Amino acid sequence: MARVLLLLLCTVLASCATGRVAGGSKQVPTNARLAALFEADQAARGAGTIDWEEVSKRDQARRTEVLSIIKGGELHTAADYYHAAMVLQHGESSSNLRVASSVACLGSVLDPNDKDIRWLSAVAWDRFLIRKNMPQRYGTQYSRPVAGAPGSCTRLMNRRSPMKSEGV
Repeated sequence: MARVLLLLLCTVLASCATGRVAGGSKQVPTNARLAALFEADQAARGAGTIDWEEVSKRDQARRTEVLSIIKGGELHTAADYYHAAMVLQHGESSSNLRVASSVACLGSVLDPNDKDIRWLSAVAWDRFLIRKNMPQRYGTQYSRPVAGAPGSCTRLMNRRSPMKSEGV
């Protein structure tokens, strides 16, 4: 995972040097394959009855492909970083969540005004911390009551007040 993070950092720095950042002189289109993986990831969670075992298998295949795209240096726009991070943050391991948060954070460098990518970085980081049995930093994660049970959602181990999108 450390290699992936180093590769991501090098990709962002190279993008900055060649003008491939948002608002730069060289316009680079969003990675179409990454956008399709993102759409499939979201569609899997929007269906009526969800077979989580099947979703998990497909998530793994999407994460593998996203990591290949990252290793190939094919992330160029803030949208690319957002799409990659969203797919990665649905991972089952803490390393998936750590990389997802880092990818989103790097994407926010390309577009500092994109609240969605900053939000995603915070969500992935909070999920990483929860997975490690540590308190959240941004307060983005809630537990749901058991189906049919009365009550409202409660925030999981929080060390800060709920995140405001302006603050991330």
